[in-house]
Amino acid sequence: MCQEVFKIVQNMDLTQVESKMALQCAPVITGIKVSNLLIVSSCDEQAVRVILKKTGILHYRLLRQGDKTTFLLFRKHQLATYLSDPDVQRILKTNGYEDLSLGGILRTFQCRYATYINRGEGFPHEIGLLLGYPVEDVMGFIEHKGKDYLYAGYWKVYKDVSVKKRLFEMYENAKEELIILLSNGHSIRSIIQAYRTANMKIAV
Repeated sequence: MCQEVFKIVQNMDLTQVESKMALQCAPVITGIKVSNLLIVSSCDEQAVRVILKKTGILHYRLLRQGDKTTFLLFRKHQLATYLSDPDVQRILKTNGYEDLSLGGILRTFQCRYATYINRGEGFPHEIGLLLGYPVEDVMGFIEHKGKDYLYAGYWKVYKDVSVKKRLFEMYENAKEELIILLSNGHSIRSIIQAYRTANMKIAV
């Protein structure tokens, strides 16, 4: 993060849901990643729903624990396409997933995530798949038990380090863009809509 943006962050109210969405979910908001986790105060759950309504970004509540709620924010078509990849499906089956529809995967993961957070049992390594990480890195993490990685950024990298470093740089740039837009008075909802429109134009 550059010094200018770092100073902006220092002066932001980091308890505000809009700030949290910009800092935690910039890659999915800007359309360069299929999903992100979002952790907010439980009192902000409704605000998240209002912000995301009809934006093309869906939310799935993974866990509400005390005053904190964890959502998975995702783009439905992109995440469903990624999760239908044969290598991804093979990992899910190996880890006991039976219903391999998007809804089935989300429900199973929700249960496993809650069990891990609440009881500290059975870390769900497949979380990387729900977050759209490259399959080779998810497999590498599982096979090496999180060790012997070549590089660590948004996730632990086991292959194609230079490619992953460029991805991480893109994610950081997205975060900086959103922070600057927020500091200039734009709402997070208007930012999401603007990126949605831009991405639709690019797709056409």
